[in-house]
Amino acid sequence: MRQSQATPAATLDGLRVLLVDPHEASRTALRGAVLALGCRKIVPARSHNEAISALRGGIPFDLILCEYTLDGTRDGQHLLEELRSEQIISLRTAFVMVPAESGARRVLAAAEFTPDDYVVKPYSIEQRNVRLARTVRKRQVLAPVYDLIERASYSAAVEECMAISWKHPAYEADCAKIASELLIADGDFDTAEELLDKLLASKDVPWAVVSLARLKARKGDLEHAGEMLERMLSGNPDFLAGHDALADICLRRGEREAALRVMKAANAKSESNVSRMRRLATLAEELGELPTAEQVFAKVLDRTRDSGMLSGEDYANLSRLLVAQGKFDKLEQLAFEQRRKLRGHRDGDLAGALLDYHRAEKAGPSEREAAVKELIEIEAQDIASECSPRLVAQVVRACLDSGKEEAGFRIAARMAKRATLDPVVLAEVQAILDRYHSQQARSGKSGAKAAPALP
Repeated sequence: MRQSQATPAATLDGLRVLLVDPHEASRTALRGAVLALGCRKIVPARSHNEAISALRGGIPFDLILCEYTLDGTRDGQHLLEELRSEQIISLRTAFVMVPAESGARRVLAAAEFTPDDYVVKPYSIEQRNVRLARTVRKRQVLAPVYDLIERASYSAAVEECMAISWKHPAYEADCAKIASELLIADGDFDTAEELLDKLLASKDVPWAVVSLARLKARKGDLEHAGEMLERMLSGNPDFLAGHDALADICLRRGEREAALRVMKAANAKSESNVSRMRRLATLAEELGELPTAEQVFAKVLDRTRDSGMLSGEDYANLSRLLVAQGKFDKLEQLAFEQRRKLRGHRDGDLAGALLDYHRAEKAGPSEREAAVKELIEIEAQDIASECSPRLVAQVVRACLDSGKEEAGFRIAARMAKRATLDPVVLAEVQAILDRYHSQQARSGKSGAKAAPALP
């Protein structure tokens, strides 16, 4: 029989805790809470930047308690997204959001990047302590799994998940999530599907429906996958990962307008996911909705410009939209900001060349030729592949749009060989190549080389 004995209550004794809150009174209250739970290693941070500095200091934290509303345009969701996307914190670091109000929109936004828990004010001391202890206890139980993952022992991590799930049934869903993600990453889709089916037979878990639907879609069963997601979303309309998966299926069916509607619906619920916003704006641009694309790309830039997620890609996207709409006054304002924000940044030179290229699109043939030539030359100097990959993807796009297909194909092939290239970015580059191939086929051009398929 499964063991179902109660696990001992956790304390914060011996743990290192970061308190992120701009308000001294709130920091004092949180400090009192963690002191009461036995913690003596407490570091305060008054802002997003102070938190990042503390977390980059080389000493790991076990728990982060973060107020939702931080400084200026930064909030707890910005911080969590940056920590996860830039891999600043380890798997074993627990993140608890402490929103100052219980409004549905803010709580939903906070849940976008799945904090380990959130404690909504006002709360009782007992509620706060119970939730903190529960969060830390889960991290302690799952610590052996995290250790194995960080050592790249993925098969052993899956086995450990199964063992913990058997010993501690309360963590069955957590273990299934980690194990299924590892199995999918390793290409063992059948075992992952069996695991998800087993979990869903006993529990209604939205994330598991999304994962299973993606596996069905991978096998080509798009209709079944779409139906699963639509049923799940009818009962869980705020589970935004379901909208993302449904949009992907719509795109695979060739239903681009439907995909755009799904993305817009998700974005209306929460503008707290930079990746989704970029995809939404890109699809809106492709479908001719330039004002929508401009608006969303501008919001992406608002979220990234003062963080480690800053990428020259976001300036390139917005400048392209401004040129396409003839908004040259706005373009020059953006160019001034770009030069200032990207001074010394790894994307600075390439983003500047892309801006010049976009400007030249409205000039004569000689100016356009010179601009794309400069763009190709600057990209070629990025021997160490330091530039943001999505910015390089924009260079591929510019080359193909300018008739420099050999250069575009070469840059795309080199990108695909990056050891750390995000599969999502690789898919975006392949989509650029596929769109180029479709355009060539529709135009009936002869002699053009077929766009390569990336590995």
